Parts: sequence; C-alpha cells; structure tokens
Amino acid sequence: MSRHPAPAPANLRAPGSHRGIRRSLTIAVIAVTTGAIGVGLVPLSRSVPLVGSLPLPGRDAVALAACPNMQTLINNAPTGSTVTIPPCTYHQSVKIAKRLTVNATGAVIDGDNRRSVGLLIAASDVTVDGITVQDVRASDHDGAIYTNGVSRFTLKNATVRSSTPICLSLNGGTGHKILDSRLTRCGREGFFINAVSDTILARNTIDHNNPYFAFNWNVEAGGGKAMASRRITFDANTVSYNHGPGIWFDSGVVDATATNNKIHHNGLAGISFEISTRAEFSGNSIWENGWEQNNWAFGAGITISSSDEANVHDNTIAWNNRGISVISQNRHSPPHQNNVVHDNVVMSSTGDKVSGWYDDHGGSLFLSANGNRGYGDRFWVARPEPTSCRFEWKGCRTTLSSYNATLGEEGATYLSTSTRDSALAAAGIPPDDGTPPIGAPPLTVPRLALVTGVLGSSTLPGRGSWAGVPHARRYELQVQRDSGSWQALRLSSSTARSRGLSLAVGHRYRLRLRILYGGGILSRWAYTPRSLVYRTQETGSSIHYAGSWHRIRSDGASGGYVRYTTAPNATATFAFNGRSFIWVSPKGPTRGYARVYVDGTYRALVNLHTSSFSARRVVYRASWAKAGLHVVLIKNLATSGHPRIDVDAVGYLN
Repeated sequence: MSRHPAPAPANLRAPGSHRGIRRSLTIAVIAVTTGAIGVGLVPLSRSVPLVGSLPLPGRDAVALAACPNMQTLINNAPTGSTVTIPPCTYHQSVKIAKRLTVNATGAVIDGDNRRSVGLLIAASDVTVDGITVQDVRASDHDGAIYTNGVSRFTLKNATVRSSTPICLSLNGGTGHKILDSRLTRCGREGFFINAVSDTILARNTIDHNNPYFAFNWNVEAGGGKAMASRRITFDANTVSYNHGPGIWFDSGVVDATATNNKIHHNGLAGISFEISTRAEFSGNSIWENGWEQNNWAFGAGITISSSDEANVHDNTIAWNNRGISVISQNRHSPPHQNNVVHDNVVMSSTGDKVSGWYDDHGGSLFLSANGNRGYGDRFWVARPEPTSCRFEWKGCRTTLSSYNATLGEEGATYLSTSTRDSALAAAGIPPDDGTPPIGAPPLTVPRLALVTGVLGSSTLPGRGSWAGVPHARRYELQVQRDSGSWQALRLSSSTARSRGLSLAVGHRYRLRLRILYGGGILSRWAYTPRSLVYRTQETGSSIHYAGSWHRIRSDGASGGYVRYTTAPNATATFAFNGRSFIWVSPKGPTRGYARVYVDGTYRALVNLHTSSFSARRVVYRASWAKAGLHVVLIKNLATSGHPRIDVDAVGYLN
C-alpha cells in the first residue's frame, strides 16, 4: 500500500525504445502539485521490436523446423477468420495485427528467457483461446501478452507464466475480456491495466506473482494493478499467494467492481482501492492476507484508501492482518466521502483492528457531512472484550458497543461459534489454524548432512546447505544443540549458501534458515529435522564383516584401532536408519581401492592410496532427503601392490 502519490511518469512510461513495430500507447500520468492530484492521459507513440518472429540460428531453427511458423499462420489468415494453431512449442514472438479468432489449445509461445515480446495484440476485435505464453523477458509495463491502444481483446483458457515483469498488460482501449485463464509466477505482477474501460476479468487464477520479492510492492507488485481506468470488473477469480496486494485499483480508477472472488494469502491487502472513485466490492471470500505489512491500518482484507464512494458489503473476511480499513490521508485529493461498509462478516484471531476508519490529517473522514458510515456488520473475535484497538473511529474502540455508537458502525453484532463456522463453510474459507502466517515464506529449506574431512576425537564433520534464491540479499543461519538456545552461525558472505559444522557425537542438532529478500522483506524460519549424531567404531555390532579381516592398533585412529583386509572381495556391511552416512578410514601408501554399494546399487570407486599416511579421513559419504533404512556395503578390490583397505569407523545422522 503506497502512502505517497503514485509514481512519476518515468515509472509509468511505455515499454522501452525498440525498433520494428509502430504503436501508440496511452499511459496515465499522475501530476502532483501542492493543491491537487490530476489524472491525465498522455499518448505515447514509439517503435518497438518484434523479436524473433523468424527463426533464429541454432536451437531456434531446429525447434521451428518441427513446428509451423505461427506468425506465418497468423499473417496468412484472412481478416475476420478463425485460425487454428497446431499444438507445438513456438520459439518466436508473435504479433496479431488484424481482426482474428485464434484457437491455440496446446500451443506454447516460449520466450526462452531472452525475447522481449511474447504475444502482441495490435488490432481490435482479436480473440485468443487456449494459448500458453512463458519465459518472456520484457521491460517497464510490457507483459508477456500485451495490448496497445486496441479494443475488445478477448483472452480465454490461457496460461501466462514465469515471465517478467508482467504476465498480461492491457494498455488503452475498451471492452477487453480476460476469462478462465491463469497468470502465474511473473516477476512483478500478474496483470497491469492502464487507461482502459468496460473491461472484465472473470474466473481467472492469479497466483504466486512477485515470487522473489524483486519488485517493491509498495510501488507496484503482487496480483496486479489497475489505474486511470473506468468500469473495471473482477468477478469469480482466485487471487492468491502474490507478494503484494491481491487486486489493486490505484490512482484515477472510476467504477471498480470486485465480486465473488476468492482472495487469500497475499502479502498486502486482499483488495486495495486507492485514490479512486466509486467501487462495489461484494460477495468476496477474503482470508489470510496482509501479514507482510503489519503497520497502522494497512494489511487489511479490504482497504479503501483516500477514495470516495466505495460500497463494501456482504463479504466474508477472515484471518487477515486487519479486517476492513477505510483510510484518509493527505494525498492531494478531495475530502474522502460517501464510503459505506455494511453487512459484512469479519473474523479475527488476534482482535487487532478488526474494522476501522483511520484519518491522519485533520479528521475530515469523521465529519457527518462527508457521508462515511457503516452498519449491520457481524464480527467474530477469538479474544474477549476489551481488546486494545479492536475497532477504530477517532481512535481505539475496545468494545463493540462503543463502535456501534459512532458513524462508523451501527447495529453490528457478534457471531456465535456455530454461526461463524457456517459462514466460513458458505464462503469456502478454512478454519483458522491459530498460527498467523507472519512474514514471507522462505522459498528454500536448509539441509544438514555429513561431509568429507577429518573425523574429530568426538565430532563428525557436517555442513548446512540450501538452494540459492534469486534476489536474496542475505541468508541467516542458526543452530540448536539438543534443547538449548538457538545460536547464530557466521557465514562467509551475506549470500553464502553453506556453512561447515562440527557435530558432537551423541547430541541432536537442528538448523533454521531465514532470508532477507529484495524489498527488505524478512522471511519466516525454515527448519531442518532434528538429527542425532551417531558414530560406530570398527568393532560395532552393526558392522558385519565377510572374508579375512584383522583388528590392529593404529596411530591416530578413532578409538585407537582399525580393521583391515587384503583379501580380494572381502566385504564390510553396515545397516542403519538415517539420512546421512560417512565411512572413515586411514589413507596411505599400502592402501588400495574399494567399491561401495548402497542399497544394492553400485555407487562409487573409492581410492585410499596416497603417498603419505593420514588418519581418520572421511573417504565416502552419502545423503538422502529423508531418513530411511539403508545398507552400505564396502568391497575390497585387493589392488596389486597395495591391496589393503580399512574400516576405522562409520557415522550417520538419523
């Protein structure tokens, strides 16, 4: 939720300067002065490229040889006709510049993470059905699919994914329809809508956008943003797991509608209506939003911010960081008036800011002449009254009766537990599990394993490691021994992805990792399983020897002794239940080769031969994602001239 005027025109400019296609694009410009904020439309005319519409050298030429050229099929189709695109993966960019219906079920446009254009709609009255567009790398406010100054574009049954910065961008025009499609895992947001009118998005899934926090969600990121547009409708969509707002109307939107949507697990507000006029938000199921923005009135299921004439009613809103927030700030816009909140069901586990009206500049929001009011809402709160700042109107209201005495609410009641459960079931919202999802998900989980090195007198060499996450600014790793306190572990750099450890035999260890992402977001902790450290000496009953083996004293050995063999095909077998294993042996001039089999499968040829002697070396290791029963067999090859192998000890984590 931006608490400042919208970005300057440079941040809202048309896609970067390119060559090849002439287009005209209208972008909203927010002109900030000391007295008012004006929303104007500025036409931008520029040329942009259509990269890769013809086969490129190498793999593109090979790939296209197996498929028809989609651009050629489009170009050859008569205006107003229907063209069917064969199922295939098309490594090219495509432009539709005539009135056309395109049936493209099974067809994939692949940008190969380097093309700046996926599908460009450059004519009105185009319908595209069934297309998948992926891995496009555009710029500014371009999308993997985008329109420029055209009208009545229909997209249905499509998938747009894994592109940056935007899955779908609608710029200018009227009468667009985006239906039954999925916009997922795009770098900044699922959709961007600018200067359009009479447009509907229905029955779509918009999820997991801004996955790496690479973009600042206080400016623009998340499910998507609509701005400087009129009569925009979102109906029956599922909007979830986006890092930023779910559906964001910002700066000059007039007549916004959001009905019958399921909006959940978004980092900021489920629905945000900001510096705009007239909205109808009803029949929505909104839960578990806003937990990544825990300040003042922000992070609500529905936020009305510095706007007028919003009608918020008959929504079911549960388990969000805030419930419903109506906010008035000095945003260089007229007094915020005629906002009405009524007949909603709002549920909260924390009892913090369940519903409220907030003004941080002079209190005009509370003037009766401005027509802001609420009535008939129903609440369920896990904590008994009084709860600090349960409701807000000219400050905290700790009881429902005090809230009902304001213009912000009239006739509100509490739900019984049974009525709460019925309301949740009717809205398709799961019960609260009692653990608010504060913080961003970690996106990677650490792993603790034994590694090569030298066995200590009472320790095994270990390492914590994890997969890298794009745009991570810092990893933080901590260790817990037995039931002790968590201890921070210093990493070699802020973005190092592993840390060596000495693990004491007979003790339990657990690691936890969290990440500072781009945008300053700190994740929740991700944990390894708790692991007990085992060491078994060469005489352990769990090691079974076959063939001729001998036990002798050895300098530097773990426990002072080793078992060795020079007999061909002599074996040592160790069965255990664990997730990580090491074989410890001396290395030296008389030692040779051994084969290692794990769970009956040959895994490695281990060379113990070196020019000088060294003790307690980890000569083989194996790890698994989960603990389980495993059998390791070591077989001597009796290498000519240095036929000996040894077992000093084995170690494992369970």
